[in-house]
Formats: sequence, structure tokens, C-alpha cells
Amino acid sequence: MKSISLKLQDPIFQDMEKLLETLETSRNNYINEAIEFYNAYQERQLLVATPAGRVGFGSGGFDGSITGI
Repeated sequence: MKSISLKLQDPIFQDMEKLLETLETSRNNYINEAIEFYNAYQERQLLVATPAGRVGFGSGGFDGSITGI
């Protein structure tokens, strides 16, 4: 697992904190799920924009599943 430093805009942070109270999940888990979801979205966008038969992202790729939703 990797550690990162992250600066969020105040309104985004405040919205997240409100949601975390309701969702009863950790901030770390919430951010991991958000990044996983956004990565899957971006990878799908690359597949749509890439000519047939060519993968538009690096090794490892995307297995088509989105967990935690």
C-alpha cells in the first residue's frame, strides 16, 4: 500500500466529511473507492476513444468490474 499527501478544496472536504458521517466508513476507504471508481470511468473513456483492438492504457488494465458500489 502506498501513502500519498492530498490537498482538497474546502467545499469538497466538507461535503466528504458530511457523507462519511452517514456512510459510516473511513476517510481512507471512501477516498480509495472514489479513486477506484474514477479510474474505471477513465479507462472506459479510453476504450471508447481508442480504435478497436488497441488498449489505451498501461499494463494491468481494467478487468471490467467496479467493486465497492
